[in-house]
Amino acid sequence: MADWIRELETQLTQRERDLSGLDGDAQFALLKGKVKQILPEDKVLERFRESRKNGKPLVVKLGVDPTGTALHLGHSVPLFLLRRFQDLGHEVILIVGDFTAQIGDPAGRVDERPPLTREQIEQNFATYRDQAEKILDLDRVTIRYNSEWLDGVSLPDLIGTMKGINISASLQREDFRKRIEQGHSLTLAELLYSVLMGLDSVALECDIEIGGIDQLLNLQMCRTVMEIHGQIAEGIVCTDILEGVTGDGSKMSKSMGNAIALDDAPEEIYGKTMSIPDRLLESWFRLLTEIEDADCKRLMEGMGDGTFHPRDVKAMLARVLVAILHGGDAVAGAEAHFELIFRKKKTPDDMPEIAIGASDWSELSLIDVLDRGGVIATRSEGRRLAQQGAIRWCPADDEDADFVKLEEERLPDPPSDLVLKIGKRKFLKVVAS
Repeated sequence: MADWIRELETQLTQRERDLSGLDGDAQFALLKGKVKQILPEDKVLERFRESRKNGKPLVVKLGVDPTGTALHLGHSVPLFLLRRFQDLGHEVILIVGDFTAQIGDPAGRVDERPPLTREQIEQNFATYRDQAEKILDLDRVTIRYNSEWLDGVSLPDLIGTMKGINISASLQREDFRKRIEQGHSLTLAELLYSVLMGLDSVALECDIEIGGIDQLLNLQMCRTVMEIHGQIAEGIVCTDILEGVTGDGSKMSKSMGNAIALDDAPEEIYGKTMSIPDRLLESWFRLLTEIEDADCKRLMEGMGDGTFHPRDVKAMLARVLVAILHGGDAVAGAEAHFELIFRKKKTPDDMPEIAIGASDWSELSLIDVLDRGGVIATRSEGRRLAQQGAIRWCPADDEDADFVKLEEERLPDPPSDLVLKIGKRKFLKVVAS
């Protein structure tokens, strides 16, 4: 069994896989085991069969509006799926919504997204591209900006498209209905968002579009718009939503503090992965790795009957994610750091350090110290951690001392060297100078 686990781990960290020789049914099966929903399933299966029969790759589209700079594993789920399409030999198109991001995707929102300029969008995409390249082979991705065709859409053409769309159906969307019931605004531009997504598909004559299950209504509109333009409607492939590391049922979100960022340090990725509840292992393996159905089933059944310990399976997932996002050379260090901190209960030797003068000791708030030490992304994150009791301290010169919770949002008196533990994985040495 140990040999099988090692072989599986090696397989999951492979960067290149050529699956283009599989027949249409086998390709469809590899897709189906990784996604939440396929619509219409019979038509998508037929497209895979036709693709193998005529030797013409499917055109697969993923649209992104780069409204921010930091991607986390939740954002990466459709990227992992897009990578599978690459390995299957299909044509992958990543659409940068430089036009649509000026409106903002209204799906699931209770208020309007702030508009972005094209300069902001371009800056954000540069960061997005660097992070996406950890998962996708961008040399085999066609990147298009939807301003290429949407800038040229005439008013008569847009009206012609809108005549075929029933507005009452759009207003029945639960997210739109809730906004109206709660007194929030809903603009005409937001109503048009999914129509513009459909015009993207028309311009590229897509066979399949990928999106999270929360994008289902937008993707169904894309099918409608393609049919209005006399095209065969694309197939819809929806991924599931990745649950955050806390396992409280919430989707992964940076604002909720339950995310693993794609540019987190290897030890952060490893440690956060080891913190997830056992029940999340199956969904994380399916959504974030190239595991096949039979292997995933064997792994889960092995945990159920005691063949595999959940801790060992979780450690394998942590190693795989570190290897994918930072390369295989980073795995040993990340694992050693985890062993040092969590198994041996030690503080790391390479923690950041900050000197605080005696006169400032009682004047600086805890948030000031954390901010100066560079161990929090934002001051609001520091306040949230402090309110949750997630910041602890111990004397710097006592290796056997236990970390104790700070009762106030300031450093303990009197001034003396100490170590702050922020959450489960971050440390800051504070030197009294």
